[in-house]
Amino acid sequence: MSIIEIESMFNLKFNALPNTDAILSWHEARSKVYKTFAEYYNIQTSEVYFEFSAPDVGWADVSVYCDGHKKHTFPISAAFDPFDDIKVWLEDIVNDFKLSSDICIDAEGRTIILHYEHLRLAEVGSERKFVHEDRDEDEWQSYDAMSCPDLGLFYIYDSDSMEIPMVCCCETKQFLFALYHAMLEFARDKNHNIGQEWYYMESDDRDRSDLYNEIKSPMIEWGICSDHAYRHLRPTFIEREPVRETIHMWPDWGGVCFWDDNGIGSGDTHYLLYGDEQNEQEIDLGSVEGLQEWYEEFDCQDIPKGMSKEEHVKWLAKGWEVAMKVRQLLPPHVDLYYMQKAYKGIKDKNGYVKTHARIVPDIRDVDERSCNRMKYKLY
Repeated sequence: MSIIEIESMFNLKFNALPNTDAILSWHEARSKVYKTFAEYYNIQTSEVYFEFSAPDVGWADVSVYCDGHKKHTFPISAAFDPFDDIKVWLEDIVNDFKLSSDICIDAEGRTIILHYEHLRLAEVGSERKFVHEDRDEDEWQSYDAMSCPDLGLFYIYDSDSMEIPMVCCCETKQFLFALYHAMLEFARDKNHNIGQEWYYMESDDRDRSDLYNEIKSPMIEWGICSDHAYRHLRPTFIEREPVRETIHMWPDWGGVCFWDDNGIGSGDTHYLLYGDEQNEQEIDLGSVEGLQEWYEEFDCQDIPKGMSKEEHVKWLAKGWEVAMKVRQLLPPHVDLYYMQKAYKGIKDKNGYVKTHARIVPDIRDVDERSCNRMKYKLY
């Protein structure tokens, strides 16, 4: 292509008049959101949930729920694959130096804008809980990014209606968890023929592992599980080899604690298998402190009938600490998931509450300085 042809394309692109009606409707819709939001005195946070439909010849639908109610559904197109852009957008949200961030999704003529802005930043510190006469005996309580979380405003603009069909205030960690895990599940779901139905226009043999690694982000996983906010530590992340396999950790009667991509048991409290038939590897779990105890607490009673809610939360947190240890024994190309996180009021066609398996972040993905100052907690 000649210089003249390139200049011609450049000028055509940037001299084209914008769609003034669409721009005005976007700003008008936003002004209504902020006017309404400014009138609220007691803002309540909501739980969001995202669901991606199975891909069909390069298209998929994204349904967005708020507190168990479906608020909006919009399409995405493989012709303008949005997954990498969404990942970068979520990483921008983790970076709380940036107070707001938008992403524009092109659905072949239909424009979807997702907006997120921080309303209250997470804090880490301590405060007096009780003041004694002897000030040396004052009682203090600490707080971190889990107990004093970041809150944000999320809304969607759809050019199809030229309106904002969904607005909610939510915990940033919950928002990140819901959208990130929904994307990972879209790639992992064995019922989704990613190679033929999403990458149907690609000439090479791209498949679900390519999409999974396109979505995979240690920074987002850090943002979900870290007890510090990004601005507190400014962590850097180490580039790892692509993920080729996933293991899911959850206990079942009969001793099995670990399951492979096909839902087949791959380990108990003593060992864990990974790899394929030609290159199967075994990890000795005998040195993982707490694994046997955690399993026995499950095996001795019918959860959740035998545990109070508080006991069950403590048991989940104990298992999370174990999962973090197991993660360090696995190679970087094997991802580990832990249990399931349920969403309130959202059920599948069989009446079961919808869930997402929690990905276990790898502490080896974070620079050493940040590792020594933070901790990954169960979300």
